Amino acid sequence: MARKKTKEEKEHLVLVANMRELLKTRAGKEVLWHFLSLTGVYSTCFTGNSTTFFNEGQRSIGLQIMELMDDADISAYPRLLLEKREVEDERSEPDDADTITDTGGTDG
Repeated sequence: MARKKTKEEKEHLVLVANMRELLKTRAGKEVLWHFLSLTGVYSTCFTGNSTTFFNEGQRSIGLQIMELMDDADISAYPRLLLEKREVEDERSEPDDADTITDTGGTDG
């Protein structure tokens, strides 16, 4: 006989389903990346004072987000990294409207 799911397991399944939906859109991925960057997942937490505890708390949240992403789709985080690079490359290219061209004419 199958075991009944606990409240926490049901909530986790809902979160995983919601994460899958979030990962389907570029906007959702950008929001995720924003929060991951705020959490300092790849930063050193140690400061030599009590700020270390705060930093570690933020980092812990980032790791939980990454774990939820893995539960939703194991390849989501690597894809997010690649897509983030592509978005940054697109944004660093100058727009045609932003480019000033010299027409060789004279004023006046």
